[in-house]
Amino acid sequence: MLRVTVDRGNAPARTGIGVYTESLVHALRELAADELAVAAAATSWEGSRHRPLRRLVYLWNVRREARRGFDGADVVHFTNVYVPPRRSRVGYVGTIHDLDPMMFREAHTARYAAYFDAVARKTAGRADVITVDTAAVGVEVQEVLGVPAERIAVCGNGLDRAFMETADRTPAADPPLPTLLAVGQLSRKKNIAWLVAATARGVRTGALPRLQLRLAGGPGFGYGAIRAALRDAGDVAEWVGSPPLAELVALYRGCSAVVLPSLREGFGRALLEAMYCGKPMVASRIPSSVEVAGEAALYYEPGDQEGFYAAVREVLSGAGEERRRAAARLRLEAYAWRTLIPHYVGAYAAARPRT
Repeated sequence: MLRVTVDRGNAPARTGIGVYTESLVHALRELAADELAVAAAATSWEGSRHRPLRRLVYLWNVRREARRGFDGADVVHFTNVYVPPRRSRVGYVGTIHDLDPMMFREAHTARYAAYFDAVARKTAGRADVITVDTAAVGVEVQEVLGVPAERIAVCGNGLDRAFMETADRTPAADPPLPTLLAVGQLSRKKNIAWLVAATARGVRTGALPRLQLRLAGGPGFGYGAIRAALRDAGDVAEWVGSPPLAELVALYRGCSAVVLPSLREGFGRALLEAMYCGKPMVASRIPSSVEVAGEAALYYEPGDQEGFYAAVREVLSGAGEERRRAAARLRLEAYAWRTLIPHYVGAYAAARPRT
């Protein structure tokens, strides 16, 4: 039996990477118990939200574990980009969720972009296998980091069990006013300032019907422009902060449609969450979103205001809804953990050291 340790790096437990890692560990234990013995690494530190300090503590812990040979693991899967130097006969799998800090540097601080660049290039040389959530990211890992295709595994990403359980017991609700919901960090990469301004303009000019836009997520890089756009939008747009899970699910179940206006994404978890909650989607036409949602969403070219208006009007009219719902069911099956786990098992087997 292959012994696998999963290490989430310095990511806090309830962040995107933390949730992904927890979901992956649970799914591996449930669905691959005959092939894998799975452990979660005790390297992250929950005692501080100060990111640089948390990173230093993590690096200390992971180097300690490396000296100990990761307690007999055959393979260690690092889910947060960083892969440490080799110090033992252990296979390394590293996950690169996206290359946005390298490909879209202006949407990140200069310090973080430089840090990510250095770490991603080291990981490209250290990992036996690199897993990615979408083939779109896999292509960039090949082209930008020079990783051969045979060392890249497109393994996908699945929904959090807690999210699904909460959605299953949360009834759908019709909002009194058509409501668009955008979920994710309020950052430049997500193109939220444009979304707010375009939506407000559409409502005021009649290009869109009277509706409300709700934003759910914490402030990120470029939030100043988003705050100004929200102020100018008046009662058309509302920021509800970063709600706890039950409130987030209620927002999904109570909206008319979910919008994902991002300029870049490695995956786009909001699309899966929208599909699971039975909600139609409007998304910018970027490679990862098209790969994840397929024909279940309506698309517009990034920055195309008229295309955005047309997609919103169509989705609110209900035209083609049954066809898109059927497509959503197929996409959810493609990203169910039972579908994804064999890809992870294959990646671990490929990374296992040969004796």
